[in-house]
Amino acid sequence: MTSIAVVASACIAATGVPPCTVAADTNHVAVVQRVEARHLTLDVHDSRGIGGMAVETRGTALFNRITIVLHLAGLEYFELAWGDTCVKNEWSVQLGHAHQYVLDRARGDVAIAAADPRWIPRTNVNGSIRLEAPEAFLRGTNTAFSARWIDFHR
Repeated sequence: MTSIAVVASACIAATGVPPCTVAADTNHVAVVQRVEARHLTLDVHDSRGIGGMAVETRGTALFNRITIVLHLAGLEYFELAWGDTCVKNEWSVQLGHAHQYVLDRARGDVAIAAADPRWIPRTNVNGSIRLEAPEAFLRGTNTAFSARWIDFHR
């Protein structure tokens, strides 16, 4: 592990508190956090397939990458919100494509493309779904975010 893991370990040792707090919205959601280098990974296991969590980091400088790994059979809907931003993702199982929208308070849902800094990259790896925090979140000053998901195989 590199310096941030040492910083995170020192933070835990000094304060007894991990570098972020995670609150799952139901008791069927379990979240394990790992820090390696400046990369925070949140492994999410949800036995029912519909859930959410709130995450508060200890500061914006701790992480340059945040990955949410959903251990679900599939993913129909995912939402990530921070500050005044809410990005919604919908995947069509039948059509095999995704749509991402940003909630605009004045205009409703506004479609975004992969070049948008709010876009949430998604990959499927070894039966899990990996979602990366968007550049807009990582570059900002927000230290908290929430996530919600729906598994289409629930």
